[in-house]
Amino acid sequence: MKLSFLLWLTSMLPQPAADHVCLATTVYLEARSESKVGQMAVAEVAMRRRESGRWGRTVCDVVRSPGQFATTTMRNDTLIANPVAWKTAVEGWSSGSTCGSRPGSVSSTPMMSVNVNFSVPFVRLDVPPFRLIATEYFM
Repeated sequence: MKLSFLLWLTSMLPQPAADHVCLATTVYLEARSESKVGQMAVAEVAMRRRESGRWGRTVCDVVRSPGQFATTTMRNDTLIANPVAWKTAVEGWSSGSTCGSRPGSVSSTPMMSVNVNFSVPFVRLDVPPFRLIATEYFM
């Protein structure tokens, strides 16, 4: 899967699913080899910037701000080539996960309630595509 595909996908998904994919992509690109704490730090920066409003209203706006995160500094043909790290990044920010664990953290509430499943190699036409609660997006 290429970065360009993920960026295109986020333009097609509804919120909060798009933000989930943007955050997972950013965590993967910035911290795929880091511990969970390192990954949380990347997510925390993106969430704090979103909360400030200076970088955009959504996580996707924030991580697409020029030169701020790897989504804009890496080539669009960059491959998401480590399936284990990708799965960790996607699952790390799904149902009930939090970015911040410190008291008073901007992101100490659950971020997303959407599961995104990138392991199915085809589009499921029998599943309603855009339910916002506990939906799996198949591709």
